[in-house]
Amino acid sequence: MPTRKLNELINQAQLPSAVDVIAKLQQAVAASNSSTQHIANTLKTDVGLSARILRLANSAFYGSQSIETVEQAIVLIGTDDLIALIISTEVIDVFRGLEMHLDMQRFWRINLYGALTAKQLGRRTQLDTSSLFTAGLLRGVGELVLFRALPDLMSELLSGTCADHPRHELEKNTLGFDHAAVGAALLERWKLPESVTIPVRYYLEPAQITGPYHYHAAILNLGHQTALFAHDACATPIIDHYLGELTGVGDDELVAEIKPMIDAQFEDAAGVLLGN
Repeated sequence: MPTRKLNELINQAQLPSAVDVIAKLQQAVAASNSSTQHIANTLKTDVGLSARILRLANSAFYGSQSIETVEQAIVLIGTDDLIALIISTEVIDVFRGLEMHLDMQRFWRINLYGALTAKQLGRRTQLDTSSLFTAGLLRGVGELVLFRALPDLMSELLSGTCADHPRHELEKNTLGFDHAAVGAALLERWKLPESVTIPVRYYLEPAQITGPYHYHAAILNLGHQTALFAHDACATPIIDHYLGELTGVGDDELVAEIKPMIDAQFEDAAGVLLGN
């Protein structure tokens, strides 16, 4: 992979960095004496972050409970899920307000739907649901980098996308890499863990990865297909033999059982995380 060109594109996009907040959160959780109080004290040093946590904890997504402190929010949501949510929203904020030649509301709603689906599939397969949610929500950030750095080219590729010529293949043919590689490189630069960056890198082609995260990449792929199906009546989630074998989910079960569960919580989650 042409790493130098890839990094030049990320620099060309001129994005604010989310690395400081992410590093602060990860250090708080990784501390050997980590406790609810220790993590809460770290989070409370950022007033905006504290307000976001309390808004999240008091939202309909978590049952509209009466949560008054960051400590209570950590207990309600759970440390891993809370950190995943904060990291995800920090990255979303990096792109908020930037001029983009893309329907940003649709972009984030599709990513969120895929993230919720990935988390649900993670429960069924006993994988880390927090990292799956984060990876699912940030799955497409490479697209944003490319649209930011190369708006005319990406608009041209978007218009040429079809079933026979998926956009990621057009990206590879034109640039030498696809948006998944760009997204993974950006998230690596921001010090996110491999449990997020590797599935993002391979979500388009999960069969290409071996090792501990091949299930995660397959689930991200399936979550993305489900999200497209939910937002476009012409799309159909197709679970090929490989994905079905990995996840234990068939087409009928996906549509009849899992999708209604995601539909029931989606708007509450969108209101909290996306502000719509």
